[in-house]
Amino acid sequence: MSTAQQRPPSVTADELFAMSSNERYELVRGVLTVRERAGGRHGHIGAGIVARLWLHVRQHDLGFVFTSATGFHVARDPDTVRCPDVGFVRKARLPFGVPQGYLPFGPELAIEILSPSNRSGEMKERLEDLFGAGTAVAWVIDPAKRRAMVRRADGTARLLGENDVLDGEEIVPGFQIRVAELLEG
Repeated sequence: MSTAQQRPPSVTADELFAMSSNERYELVRGVLTVRERAGGRHGHIGAGIVARLWLHVRQHDLGFVFTSATGFHVARDPDTVRCPDVGFVRKARLPFGVPQGYLPFGPELAIEILSPSNRSGEMKERLEDLFGAGTAVAWVIDPAKRRAMVRRADGTARLLGENDVLDGEEIVPGFQIRVAELLEG
């Protein structure tokens, strides 16, 4: 087998967790995948979502909010670890608190912020991995087009413009925010 045809060595979630690196990685079916670093706008939007969501979740004792530094172990053998930009997990799913390692399932709400380099096929694959591991709803924020897509595990989707409201519905009861609010600043 030539070098070009060789498969990259398979990595497990435990090996990824033990790595010390300044790179941002995800694990996709056993293969390390470098994630691009978030730019200023991406990071600012993500921070705004985390701040607003965290305050709401904390005030109502609903569960836990996670940043893109958190890995969700969404498939095994070969392992897949995904790191959505923001994730929410209900308190009942973590009755003993937050584990030290990766969370062993997908967040109930996953929020992704599109970067200029994101490809639609890549995002579709990411969301399918998360939906297969327990994610019920994903919000995909598109700063360039000033809109958001709400996708559900059942395959339904709804496109929202900047004046529409993202709603936590039954997953994060009472949480609502206009798409434009997320993009300001």
